[in-house]
Amino acid sequence: ASQQFEILVEAGPDQLSAEILAYPDSGPSPLKVRFSPRVRNNNLVISSYQWDFDGDGIVDVTDTFGAPRTYTYTGAPGDLFTARLTVNPAGEAPLVATRDIRIENMPPSGQVKVSAPLSVE
Repeated sequence: ASQQFEILVEAGPDQLSAEILAYPDSGPSPLKVRFSPRVRNNNLVISSYQWDFDGDGIVDVTDTFGAPRTYTYTGAPGDLFTARLTVNPAGEAPLVATRDIRIENMPPSGQVKVSAPLSVE
């Protein structure tokens, strides 16, 4: 006699995953951002880390050891860039992580002098 079993597999906290750590992820232009890759459940050999910092689809940097990287963004307030990291574990499907980087308004600069008495009409 044979029996049938249904097996349900759920992704747990130890599932292989990639994440981008970025600091800061927003600010005035030029915005210098430090990136670090984080790979969870890394019992596998990683053959490469590929970074596309500006989201144009072109790999900007490839390395085999996952070193932190720095990239400087320039643009107008409101500009949004999507950094993309592709981690290639040996013998496994690539892992992809993205992180949005936003150019924000610059804080006011300069000085304003006010003399007393001040009248408002």
